[in-house]
Amino acid sequence: MTVNLFLRIDDLAGRANAWLDRHALAAFGLVGLVIAAMTLSMAASKPLWHDEIYTVLLARLGAADLWTATRSGVDLSPPLNTWLTHVAVSAAGAGRVPTRLPPAVGFWLAVAFAFEFVRRRSNTTMALAAALLLCFTAGYRYSYEARGYGLMMGFAALSLFAWSEAAAGRRRGLYIPVLALALAAGYWNQYYGLFAAAPLIAGEIVRAIRDRRIDVAVWAALGLSFLTLVPLVPLMRAAASLAPTFWRKAALSDVFPTYAFLFDSLLYPPFLWAGLIALLLGAIARGLRLSHVSPRALPRPELAALVFYVALPAIQIVAAVSTTGVFVPRYALLAVPGVCIAIALAAVRVTHASDVAQIVIAATLAGAFAATVTIPPSFTNPARQRPALMQLLAQGHRVAVSGGLMYLQLWYYTPPEMRERLYYLADPGAALTYTGSDTIDQGLIGLAKWSRINVVERPSFTEANPEFRIYASGSGWLVAWLRDHNAPVEQIGVELGAPILVVGTLVIRQADHPR
Repeated sequence: MTVNLFLRIDDLAGRANAWLDRHALAAFGLVGLVIAAMTLSMAASKPLWHDEIYTVLLARLGAADLWTATRSGVDLSPPLNTWLTHVAVSAAGAGRVPTRLPPAVGFWLAVAFAFEFVRRRSNTTMALAAALLLCFTAGYRYSYEARGYGLMMGFAALSLFAWSEAAAGRRRGLYIPVLALALAAGYWNQYYGLFAAAPLIAGEIVRAIRDRRIDVAVWAALGLSFLTLVPLVPLMRAAASLAPTFWRKAALSDVFPTYAFLFDSLLYPPFLWAGLIALLLGAIARGLRLSHVSPRALPRPELAALVFYVALPAIQIVAAVSTTGVFVPRYALLAVPGVCIAIALAAVRVTHASDVAQIVIAATLAGAFAATVTIPPSFTNPARQRPALMQLLAQGHRVAVSGGLMYLQLWYYTPPEMRERLYYLADPGAALTYTGSDTIDQGLIGLAKWSRINVVERPSFTEANPEFRIYASGSGWLVAWLRDHNAPVEQIGVELGAPILVVGTLVIRQADHPR
């Protein structure tokens, strides 16, 4: 009885898989449309924050000025994402959604190419699973952030797909140029995009050994992509000059936290249970010899490339420790499309291509994603959440925000008529002493040369303003520095909870304190 029931379920699953294969485009169209709609709705509801406002302000510059600004070290990323943001805003108007269109498109491309890569090696069911997997990684959070990470994932997925197609001899006249362009665009979008070439090189080496010949066209595409780095050398040097005092230092101990940051959502109990059930169903199907299609073995070059993708975050960390020392877990988002592809194709193998097991995996992911499809909360202006700060500015007080990360967001959302009284006091020496990094202060000083933000060096401000207000929002060095230099600090109010936001009044009797 149990066997018969399983046979009926497996038959239904086989029919469902076959139906999805016949309607692959429509199935992905529906899933892709929902992902795009969710991404854009999140982009509309979330306030821009410090890093994104860098993009917004620099995107207002012309191409020549942006190049000069980036070369001076204002932004530690190459300019492609900012250029594309300029194009998007020029075409669609200023706003949160146009500003975030480039990363949203990049992430969607990663989803699309992950789907197609897996579909060609398995079926539509597991291809949809691969596409949905991306939405349960840290990559989704960066699909609606106006920085280069969404594009980084998109270019990485495109380069992997183009390489695999060219290596298989399909439409090489198209995919070899696409391979070179996708890799080059990745380099110009984010310096860590350089690592997108590593899995492809590993796969190409394995292919050369297997075939006992070198594919000159593919290697030429790889080499040509590296040549596009030459104009970026001055920008890379400017960024590297700030590495010694960067706010975060790479360490080998970052390996586990980075993988957890990228993929911890995949360890949620529903996914673990679905995986165990799929394994069990696959084992039963194999025992009953019900697998209708034997799992297709991946070509060794593709297997080598995907294994390299799985190891890529650890490789990036080792490279960072050995060179600049600069690494933040989000730099490893590059690996997300390749790892999701690897997980989906591995699931096909370990479940012995069982139809019912594949349906369980895809249905669990689809159900979990459907549960997240809600109307995001309406946009809330961060400045309007702080009436005490707005009142101080409206009364004509000069207010310094102590936290560098918080300042830029508050300045951006403060009404234009009051912005001129909202300041950040920059002092790289004091920042380095009190926080161990001067990255934020150096960056804001540089940004002030290309925008109208009120960032002034502390000595000149305190000299001209012996009495002013401080809004101690976010981490920073200013309040500790003033207290250490015996400046009278008086707390006059609290907003949104004392541990987070404190409004203070400072009266500086002697302005020429040493740094």
